[in-house]
Amino acid sequence: KGPDMPSITAAFARAMRDAAGTLAAEAGAPSPATPAAPVCAADAGAEDRLSDLDYFEEIERFRASHPDPAALVFAYAETVRSDDLGTLGLAMRTAPTLRDSLRMVERYFRLVTDNAVYRLEEGEEAAFFAIEARTDPHPALDFRNECALAGFVRNLRRLAGDRLGPECVWFRHPGRGNRERYARALGCPVRFGAER
Repeated sequence: KGPDMPSITAAFARAMRDAAGTLAAEAGAPSPATPAAPVCAADAGAEDRLSDLDYFEEIERFRASHPDPAALVFAYAETVRSDDLGTLGLAMRTAPTLRDSLRMVERYFRLVTDNAVYRLEEGEEAAFFAIEARTDPHPALDFRNECALAGFVRNLRRLAGDRLGPECVWFRHPGRGNRERYARALGCPVRFGAER
């Protein structure tokens, strides 16, 4: 990996491996740690960071090998925890307000990856919190975005409880799954193919 190559914390890859393992165990299928299933690069002696290409290929292998990618998105959201994100997680948990917590994510997310940024836009009636890719196009980006936002919403609800959460989640890409299923899992309406 060169110094200018985008990278991502291995914690996200381990969370995907653990989510896939949980779903496999529930289905009585081989665990991702067995030779019959994909192996997590984060466990193969890799540094604490993976190149974005290695990460995207890794999550794409998990997605492609799973019969229900939407279930994998939701399992990932349950598995990834702000506690595993070092300074970023601490900043999120200790911020005095939701706005401050979102600003901490905006500021410190670059510590866990430089292939995406979160951006908070505050308007008079609503605020928008968006993830923006900072990497070359890859087939796994739509899946990554679904996992990232589902994980973010789940961690937000862990911090603030059900009293706070998004009013809606929008994805620019077309949906591959049942929109109502995503809405139930995220606790708010979900829109695919959004312009914003």
